Amino acid sequence: MNQFHIEQTSLGSYRLNGELNFKTINQKTLKKFTFLSQQQPVELDFSSIQSADSAGLALIIELIKISQHKGIELTLHNLPKQIINLSKLCDFEELIISK
Repeated sequence: MNQFHIEQTSLGSYRLNGELNFKTINQKTLKKFTFLSQQQPVELDFSSIQSADSAGLALIIELIKISQHKGIELTLHNLPKQIINLSKLCDFEELIISK
C-alpha cells in the first residue's frame, strides 16, 4: 500500500505524494494541512499523486472550505484525472477547477 504524505517545496508550496483514497485518508489526514492556518497563499501540487478516489475528492473539497473560511488563497495544480472526472460527475467541477 502506498502512503500519502506532503512535502514542502518552497514557502507556501507543497507537493502531495502517494495515493488519495479510502486506505490513506482518515480523520487524522486534515492535521497534515496545518499550514492552512498560516494566513498566506497556499499552492498544492498533485503531480505526484498516483491514484485517487472519492475520498480524495472529499478531502480536496474540505481543504477548499477551510481555506475559504480562513480567507486563504488556495491554488491547486496538476489535479489527478480521477479527481477531475469525479468532480464532473458530482457537479463540483467549477469549484475544483477554479482553484
